[in-house]
Amino acid sequence: MVMSDAIQHIHQADPETLLAWMEELSEPDRRAVIHVRLSRDLLWFGSQVWPDRFYLPFNRAHLWISTTVGALPSWEERVAAGQRETCVALEAPRGLAKTMFLKLLILRAIAYHSEPYVMWLGGSVDEAVKETRHIRSFLEAPSAEFVRLYGVPLVAGTDKDWIVTIDGYPVKVSTRGIPRGRVRGANYNGQRPTLIVGDDIEHPDSVRNPRLRDGLTRYINSDVRNAGPKEGGLLWVQFGTRLSQDSQTARASKDPAYLSERFQSVLRWPDRSELWERCRGLWCDLTDPDRQETARRFYEHHRAEMDEGAVVLDEVAQPIYTLYTLLWSKGWYSFLADYQNDPSDPTRQLFYPEKWRRCSWDGGTITTSSGRQVLLSECKMGVWLDPRASEQVERNDYAALAIVARDSHGYVYVLSIDIRREGTLAQLERLWAVFDLLGPSALYGYEQNGFQILMGKEFKRLQRERQRAHRPSNCILRGFTSTRNKADRIASLAPRIDNGWIEFATSISQTVIEQWRDHPSSSHDDGPDATERAIWLVEGGGAAEATLGRR
Repeated sequence: MVMSDAIQHIHQADPETLLAWMEELSEPDRRAVIHVRLSRDLLWFGSQVWPDRFYLPFNRAHLWISTTVGALPSWEERVAAGQRETCVALEAPRGLAKTMFLKLLILRAIAYHSEPYVMWLGGSVDEAVKETRHIRSFLEAPSAEFVRLYGVPLVAGTDKDWIVTIDGYPVKVSTRGIPRGRVRGANYNGQRPTLIVGDDIEHPDSVRNPRLRDGLTRYINSDVRNAGPKEGGLLWVQFGTRLSQDSQTARASKDPAYLSERFQSVLRWPDRSELWERCRGLWCDLTDPDRQETARRFYEHHRAEMDEGAVVLDEVAQPIYTLYTLLWSKGWYSFLADYQNDPSDPTRQLFYPEKWRRCSWDGGTITTSSGRQVLLSECKMGVWLDPRASEQVERNDYAALAIVARDSHGYVYVLSIDIRREGTLAQLERLWAVFDLLGPSALYGYEQNGFQILMGKEFKRLQRERQRAHRPSNCILRGFTSTRNKADRIASLAPRIDNGWIEFATSISQTVIEQWRDHPSSSHDDGPDATERAIWLVEGGGAAEATLGRR
């Protein structure tokens, strides 16, 4: 076989066939064929030079990356073909090595000098530096096969901007954070970026805000896509997970200027849903210290039946059982976004009180939904006051007081959620009444806001009055300010409630229940907010915070 004949099959042939063809070639020709194939076959390149990272069977998303992104021509070839820009958008589930493939793309660009200036965009500059530092560490201690094929890389520069030189050819690597990272105008010896990659450039908090979504889209279209060389040829590659149906990632996938594809972890759910519900019951049983192993044994025993009908993207990295456990732990809302690239409407109903497990309590004993008796004295108790920010009783906002208990297994019981329109004095008198019931061993917290000074003064005044009256007064009330989004905090309880890990007392009022049912669209969320904070207290939140009141 002559060299020209082999060249015709380089891109189409499987590696084994290609190697067989190359047996008739001279050593220089064999090396030339191998390099041509490696420069176009991203998966083969990875398996050859980075085998400890690229060794598992590849799924359809990986193949798409290799055949679409990995087969794109070099910058010089794009310029010669008159391509002003090439844009790529991939939506893939979490946990399937999207970031590693971006690193591999850059590593190959360095090996073949196909992109003289590479830039990595991350959700923040710290995230970007972390990922490019991984590439740099490989180049500073390259594999033997990489050195054999390409030579010894020389790396110099800072974490944010560094240069790697192989065989006298330098490639600049820069990192920037979204959205403040300066991209437009970036220059290295007269060379603008030719390859820019974006890795998970969106955050859950910012994607909820239409103004921030629009701002990111403008940044990408105006700054990033105009940051390339004046002669054209910019390659912009964006990998991520769809966090909103109107996110930048979703918009890019619908833009005809992009080569795009969307992948989901579960392509078809199993047929035997009743067996999966039985398995979930075992997995959720907190009274079983080996609950996860018990569930796993049940699955293995019924595996053939439970797997029937299931089709997944990656049988090795994310088999159907793993995906179900992720669903149970995260809940539908997060699972659809993280693994199905199909985020739900953020205004949709998250809580279904008619399906909740309900308990009762008589002051000293909790009777669970299963009839189990739990002594209050054996539980960790938490009390949270979410005060009204005004003394004007006629105002529409509520003060909320939530009482929760957590047993030794980890089950949480929401015993009371009391919401009222009342002033500071009345709110604190309610709190002291709860203290008379539960005593000083319970944890007491409240939401700090602009009203906290008056709250603190009133609390201490009532404490002194109780001392003078020789009434128990050793209550420690802690004030906290949450930095996490309130809607997210409340939503995080949904999978735990669905799993039966949180039960609600039957005595909770219908008004409070409606706040849960209507969340996140409800005009009031005082009850759910106070409940989440009380649960946070009993599960160790704010243990090191300063106290407001002491004996």
